[in-house]
Amino acid sequence: MRLTRRARVALLVAASSAMLTAGTTAIASPASAAAYGCRGGSCTGYLPSQKGCDQDATTKRSLTLGGYADGRNYTIQLRYSPGCRAAWARISAYYPRNREFWVFNNGTKKTEHANGSGGPAWTITRMVGNAGTKAHACMYINNGVYGGYVKECTNWYTG
Repeated sequence: MRLTRRARVALLVAASSAMLTAGTTAIASPASAAAYGCRGGSCTGYLPSQKGCDQDATTKRSLTLGGYADGRNYTIQLRYSPGCRAAWARISAYYPRNREFWVFNNGTKKTEHANGSGGPAWTITRMVGNAGTKAHACMYINNGVYGGYVKECTNWYTG
């Protein structure tokens, strides 16, 4: 049986429409991969929330220290986004205002610094790309000696 020209055109339109609808549904589907605003080295210098990297972030390394001169415990974390392949440091609440903490990438030698807020919220650094390289997060802790601070870091993590 041979189809008329009109029937062939109608069949072609129906098939094309079905493929377009299926393609549009797949692209718009919430199950599709999240879009990130950077990847690897292009994330360096941005806050995670600026590029959507905070959406899939997990803590890869963590270090809690206490018993120092100010009497508080502090936790520093190395956060990592697999979608962005970037890392950043996060420091616990009440880390002293104007005391530095940072994230360092050993492969690229990039560092992003931030200062504690002194307040009740966690504070973060900007990101460094961490695609296939090692990174860690560090903080200074007052050791009780006048003007004496000890540098403490998480273990390395390879992204």
